[in-house]
Amino acid sequence: MPLGFPKLLAPSSSGSDDGSRGVRAFGGVGSLGSIIPSSRPPPPLPTESVPAPETLGNRQATPSAQETALGSTHTVTEGLPTPPEDNTSKRWRPKLPVGNNSFTPFRSPNQEIPTPPPEEPATPVPEKPAKKLKLPDAFRKITNLDNLEIEGSLLGGDLSITNSEKQAKKEGLCSSCSKIDFEQFSAEIPPTTSVKASISYKLIFLDRILRKKRRQTCRFCELLFDAIAENDPFSHPAVKNHLPPELNGMTFAQWAGNLNVAQHIPLYKTAYPFGRSRDNIDMQHKIGEDGVVRMEDTTREDELTTSDMANIGGIGATAGLGFGMLTETDQQRMKIMMTVGTVIPTITSLVSNLDSKLPVAVSIMLHNVGDVDAGLINVDVWGYGNAHRAPLSRISTFNLRVASGYSHIGSSLHYGKILRDQIDVEGDCRLWLDNCLRHHTSCDTPRWAGQLPSPTGPHFRLIDVSDMRVVVVHGHPPPYAALSYVWGAAGQYALKLSAGNADALSVSLEGHDRPITKTIHDAMDVTRRLGIPYLWVDSLCIMQKDEFAGDDEATAAARESQISQMDSVYGHAQVTLVAADGIDAEAGLAGITAGTRAESIKQIAEVVVPGINVLVAMKYSEGYGLWDTRAWTLQEKLLSKRLLIFSGSRVSFHCREGILREDMPAAHAGNGPPRVPWLDMPEQGSGAYAPGIRREWDGAPVVTRAGFFSEYAALVGQYSARRMTDSRDALNAVFGLLKVLERMAVDGSEGLSDRTAVGVGLGHTLYGLPERFLDLALMWQPPAAQGIYLTKKTHDLLPSWSWAGWEVGADATVETKLGVRFDEPFWAATNDDLSLRKVVGVMTGSGASGFSIRKVLSLAKDKAASHVKRGPKLAEDGSGEERPLEERYRPLTMWFRGAQPPPLLQGTRNHGATSATHRLVPVNGHGLGLGFDAADKQAIESFVQAAIRLRGIAAQPQIPIHVPLDNRHLVCQTQVAAFRLRPAATRHEKLWKRANDGLVVDKELVIVEIPVVDALGRVVGTVIPTDSRMGVSSEPYSFVLLSEAQYWGDENRVDVSGMPLYNVMVVEWDTYGQFAARIAVGKVRKTAWAEAKPSTRVVILK
Repeated sequence: MPLGFPKLLAPSSSGSDDGSRGVRAFGGVGSLGSIIPSSRPPPPLPTESVPAPETLGNRQATPSAQETALGSTHTVTEGLPTPPEDNTSKRWRPKLPVGNNSFTPFRSPNQEIPTPPPEEPATPVPEKPAKKLKLPDAFRKITNLDNLEIEGSLLGGDLSITNSEKQAKKEGLCSSCSKIDFEQFSAEIPPTTSVKASISYKLIFLDRILRKKRRQTCRFCELLFDAIAENDPFSHPAVKNHLPPELNGMTFAQWAGNLNVAQHIPLYKTAYPFGRSRDNIDMQHKIGEDGVVRMEDTTREDELTTSDMANIGGIGATAGLGFGMLTETDQQRMKIMMTVGTVIPTITSLVSNLDSKLPVAVSIMLHNVGDVDAGLINVDVWGYGNAHRAPLSRISTFNLRVASGYSHIGSSLHYGKILRDQIDVEGDCRLWLDNCLRHHTSCDTPRWAGQLPSPTGPHFRLIDVSDMRVVVVHGHPPPYAALSYVWGAAGQYALKLSAGNADALSVSLEGHDRPITKTIHDAMDVTRRLGIPYLWVDSLCIMQKDEFAGDDEATAAARESQISQMDSVYGHAQVTLVAADGIDAEAGLAGITAGTRAESIKQIAEVVVPGINVLVAMKYSEGYGLWDTRAWTLQEKLLSKRLLIFSGSRVSFHCREGILREDMPAAHAGNGPPRVPWLDMPEQGSGAYAPGIRREWDGAPVVTRAGFFSEYAALVGQYSARRMTDSRDALNAVFGLLKVLERMAVDGSEGLSDRTAVGVGLGHTLYGLPERFLDLALMWQPPAAQGIYLTKKTHDLLPSWSWAGWEVGADATVETKLGVRFDEPFWAATNDDLSLRKVVGVMTGSGASGFSIRKVLSLAKDKAASHVKRGPKLAEDGSGEERPLEERYRPLTMWFRGAQPPPLLQGTRNHGATSATHRLVPVNGHGLGLGFDAADKQAIESFVQAAIRLRGIAAQPQIPIHVPLDNRHLVCQTQVAAFRLRPAATRHEKLWKRANDGLVVDKELVIVEIPVVDALGRVVGTVIPTDSRMGVSSEPYSFVLLSEAQYWGDENRVDVSGMPLYNVMVVEWDTYGQFAARIAVGKVRKTAWAEAKPSTRVVILK
């Protein structure tokens, strides 16, 4: 089988600590992408002083003498046995295409050359029979295609073109649409559990739809035109990017309105947006005496690329299916695409009056009665653009549905409805909720909710929506809904619960100086109509600060007790009502009361035959407005079991089984609303909730990424980009979510050793950083995008070493803010130039719709089949097991935290203290910034010993009691060195992922970096400033050693052995030199670090 991807490289984590570079063996025989154990690198060559250019990856640096002596890979591999120069050898070691790059394996000096596999005899490929196309009489003289239709099998058989001008018609339909059996839906669509497809197919030309629309002679063609105009093909890149100049700025509807539809005149006399044929297809399209032309199949299924498949995925993508999980309908669409790609060029070459203009075809797939999706109509518009040799594209796609009442298909609801002037809470929303409560067990028991306690306590309150009062709930709470909304200015001045009015609100919510906001009033109405007796709203159920009297101790304690159980409040609500419209709490829930549904709501529908109404799926916006940008609403969204979202004067119901809209299920609509990501934590098991240890061939431990940390990193990235009114709430607004993560970390740690002995940790988060992954979490970085930066919060309540102590800012020109990020683990790949390619994972499974991220790699052996049905396979190590991604790092520093709370929470500082030094608590029990499984005890011990050697002592640091230390501080005893910095520069870094046709760029990061220089002015490292706008002083900066690292990230050479770098933090000391604040993180060469003569000292990060 020909290989189609570059080899994946797994650099050894073994090697000397002094920065010398060995050569790791890669390549060899084996399955594509398998990781080949390397031989031990050769001993260092004799060193001598050799002048070397300053190269640091793609930047400037000076390598060590040992590194210079090793030279290039080509030098090291001199003297290797030469493989036989024959055809077999060349086939065995191909160059593998990746875009414009290719890869040739390379080996270390002592790696034996394996014997090439024997050549297998080539299997003859049977010639595919040509498809036949039957033509009507005088076909060449046809002026327009509006009376032509294509009959036969659109899924790969012979076809015929017929002239339907004089065929029988139904009233209100053209002759072609008259053949569609709409009458089968005249009775109520019966429920079915069958999954066997019963689909009718039809292919017509756009010419017919345009003429019938202008003449108003076919109701279904008119509906198709309106739907195409709504889903404008002019917005597709294949058309938009190559429009003729006179059509720039036009819509499809505007272009169509200018066409001349007079009979016997070619339709397209003006500029044409859909391309012309530039090929002369003469001999292969001769018309036989029987009026049959034999067509060449110009679109092959096994040549479809990733972009082709992405273009096909319609309903499957909306329903949250992962890539490669194509539905049967999508597979049929692929076959239709291949048929259209054959028919259109054939017709263009045969009909001289078309003037080589490539016609546009419209395919219709009707799901008949008896099909699981009965009443659904999939419509695709196929055409070309004006680019040179443009490929066939699906330039528009949409779904129609026959109007019908509700029917149950298993646990799902199928329907098609005309919208009313008001939202039908009882007829729609309550039915959706009841169906989920009865049939969707997964929605009631998500993995993270298994040990979630019920909200409780003396201050847990709910609103009785019948009696309109606030009640204190004792014991297990009754069924209730929760509200998620934006306060805004209106919420600040509306009626709120306080110590002064708590008794009055327990009697009635009416008759007070301040009214209830419209959003809360509408939410109470909806809750009542859903049949739910109680509603939870933060402003009326959590004790708020008194605007005039402030807080007393009891009020503050009551409020904190409720904020601390936000995970339970939203996690136990039957449904969360979301007010996504408006800028404040007075926006209300549009559509609940008469006259509040926006007049701009437009639903396209047509009675195609008496009693049969066909609907066009309504379009939705791509987001949920201001609500989905607020910090508090992230945990409210992720911790809810079900959501009833009021947005754009419409309502949609979201649960883990799908999305229901007012007109039809979202899986049938295929175009929104946006799917809400659900919190979906990894399954319990090794490597899920603790960092793993994988042994290299020589026994060296390699740290691998835990699924839990991937979830955490994704959540922090989203949360930190959100807006917050009071920056002091940075942790309060995500407290419930962090509690869920902590609980999952403990519950998911099956088989872990004694926590105090091995230091697995208790799942604590230290000011937003998970203790178990502290080393990795400390390396958080600012957003990797232009115009986005971090600013330190003005107060000292949150530490500088945590992302929670900073807030994201952006230039006025930035449309989408990104949050803080963490380096992704990766597989190392290379090509002919030997430069590094970071191959990261792809989202699959629930990751397509939630935060559950599995790092996968496509290693499909059957290339043709993988294009259609098979998803990406997991990277394997030969044992059939998943290969987790490597962190490219090793722990080296021991961390401790203060035991006392901050002054505002502890009362009188150090009251009653009897010790002369502070009590320090080692993180994870042993002090390392990673907590491992019990099976990794030997590796932990080796890491601890390395950290002790770095410090020189095993005892804890001693902090005098007079130093104002509390649990906001992180303490370590490590090496500190001084380096200077140069002005910042911007670097673009590409992250790659695997696709069916090779490596493709997954994302491109824009990283602001500052070069690090030593005393001789040589570049020896780089750091990423926390605030990208940071200026650089000419004075030396203080660097704190954190851990070991393997790659810069942009190496010109990938053959890196061991850990030649240190992860460092640049800090700024306070006036007394006691406390250090973070200002940057980055990497420095180990050799340069040693030459800087570092000192060992106690560092207290504030």
